[in-house]
Amino acid sequence: MLPTLFLVGTPIGNLGDLSPRVKEILSSVEILLCEDTRRTRELLNHLEIKAPQLIRFDSRAEIAAQARQFSEVFAALDSGRKIAFVSDAGMPAISDPAARLVRAAHAHGYRVEAIAGPSAVAVFASLAGFLAKGFSFRGFFPREKKSIEAELKQIAEAPPEQPSAFIWFESPKRVHETLIQIVQAFPEAYLVVAKELTKLYEKIFAGSSSQVLERVRSELDTQGEIGEWVIGLEIIAPAKNLTENEESSWIKTLQCLLENDVAISAAVKTVSQSFGIPRNRAYSSALEISGKSQNKSK
Repeated sequence: MLPTLFLVGTPIGNLGDLSPRVKEILSSVEILLCEDTRRTRELLNHLEIKAPQLIRFDSRAEIAAQARQFSEVFAALDSGRKIAFVSDAGMPAISDPAARLVRAAHAHGYRVEAIAGPSAVAVFASLAGFLAKGFSFRGFFPREKKSIEAELKQIAEAPPEQPSAFIWFESPKRVHETLIQIVQAFPEAYLVVAKELTKLYEKIFAGSSSQVLERVRSELDTQGEIGEWVIGLEIIAPAKNLTENEESSWIKTLQCLLENDVAISAAVKTVSQSFGIPRNRAYSSALEISGKSQNKSK
């Protein structure tokens, strides 16, 4: 049998989600790669497992440094040692470290086996109530202004013929500002925000984006900037075939509004309601018009 690297899913909050198979694998490994040795040691203590050799896996290390660590891991596998990787919470490589390690293991011919565990993405998608047949997990919401604009533009340009759903992770200190950005772009979309999934103080906020923003703002005001947050957005926009004249009219109207310093969100809402244009399409055009105007002013 080929040497095997085990990827072990760990609870995203509730330790009751640990499976017997997780305990079986963690009890048998000799080396355990992890993000944080302290958190992993707490997990092992909960399971009453004598800690194997714990090695911190530095996901932020340079590629050359990671490659050296990979070589050490593979040498240990070749020598017959049993090795597993655990992230702090959830499934490894799902917006967590391990993706490079997994790819390198495949390239070197090792067997990679996942020990199924909770995933915040899957848990969130199951309770969100999305009507879309699928969703796009986007990792953590971007922080830089240009990256945020690019992210929202890409979503706005999603095909309007069918529902589109998008999921992000966010930190407690940034969740309010991120929601403001999303709501400005999609003021009437279906929005779901989850706090502390599977934990004692789990909360779910769902409804129109503007309503959810107010509820989350109240939550932050009363409870403080704490917890782990997941954001989901679904856009349902009917397709509409426009004549050449109709197309020209709404574009000119949008351009006129923006040139007169009307906010993008307000301009998009006006054009969408007046011409029956899907909001994601109007928003995409607004960003394009704004970008051209900024370039001309430089």
